Amino acid sequence: MAQFQLTKIGGKLLMLFGIAALLNTIAEICNWQLGIWISKPLIMLSLLFVWVEFPILFSRFSRLMTVGFCFALLGDVFLMLVSSTLHPPVPFFLLGLASFLMTHLFYLSAFLAIAREKQGWVRQKSYTALPLVGIIGLMIWVIWPGLGDLRIPVVVYALTIMSMAISALNLKGLLPNNTWMLLFGSVLIFVVSDGLIALNKFWTPLGGAQILVMITYIIAQGGIFMAGLQIRHLKIA
Repeated sequence: MAQFQLTKIGGKLLMLFGIAALLNTIAEICNWQLGIWISKPLIMLSLLFVWVEFPILFSRFSRLMTVGFCFALLGDVFLMLVSSTLHPPVPFFLLGLASFLMTHLFYLSAFLAIAREKQGWVRQKSYTALPLVGIIGLMIWVIWPGLGDLRIPVVVYALTIMSMAISALNLKGLLPNNTWMLLFGSVLIFVVSDGLIALNKFWTPLGGAQILVMITYIIAQGGIFMAGLQIRHLKIA
């Protein structure tokens, strides 16, 4: 695995991510709203600051990931406000969905920037993407009856995250194996996190769903971020 050195500021900001992640987990378990409001935005904000502060010049991959992180931060804030009672009501869930749709589109573009015209794993063996297609297809089938008017936006979102996951799978052989495993594993956990949101909202309420959603989300974003730093350090893209 690629070894790199953060600056002192970067190291402290990464510690802030760890503190925010721990605080958010405790706040979700205890249903401590103030703790959630403080910690949730700090999760992506701290990663974003470390990413920008990392002492490697920005490439196309870096810029695309930066925008993806920004949209993830927006999505976190919007989804945090879903339970608010503003008048007139604001469609915070749809705004959060749109923000994370953009996150996945920019992650997808960043992964494609690494592959470029190279023959990645999926391009060589297209059948390797079938399990991801099957999982996303099954998820849509399960939640379909509960989607109502949200069928089109949710299906578009599901197809986008599926494409993002396939683009990460395609990088097998184009990245050092440990870096690829970290990246692809984190992307899969992201898919699980979003799947839990979908099942809980559109299928049936799941016990402790929000806690599981946040734990898997934090692990996923942290893993994608660390794999991204390794890619930048190696100057692969």
